[in-house]
Amino acid sequence: MNKNLRVLIEGTQNYFKKLTGESITVDKPQLIREINQHILDYTGVIGISGSHQGSIFFSSTKGLLEELLLALKITDDDENQIMDLVGDVSNTISGNARCELGAKFMVSPPVIIKGKGEEMKVSHIEEIYMIPLLWKGHKAHLIISLEG
Repeated sequence: MNKNLRVLIEGTQNYFKKLTGESITVDKPQLIREINQHILDYTGVIGISGSHQGSIFFSSTKGLLEELLLALKITDDDENQIMDLVGDVSNTISGNARCELGAKFMVSPPVIIKGKGEEMKVSHIEEIYMIPLLWKGHKAHLIISLEG
């Protein structure tokens, strides 16, 4: 497994363990050709520039995000809270990767997307990985499209 994938997977595991005290199950990374069939209910997209180029997507079911809000003792699970949370997860994962990969690993603020929306495109990067995640019976996907 390359360093970028390892750093992002570990960052995702650390996020859930630190905030909830519970581990998230990470399945084997899959090489995919396009991302749209892997987009779930809510997605946070982080653009990457500098030492690396590309995007990181954290896409989750609504159920996982509602469970995460409960674990964080946030009882208001309205649409804005859910969208803020998917942005926070995305931002934290990519921010932690920046700490590991160096200051030249530049991250943009997250763009939050509800549902499938329009067809999403990634830059012309050869390898796109989708990492299936499972937490409390709910799924999410970490999609990594990076060069560098």
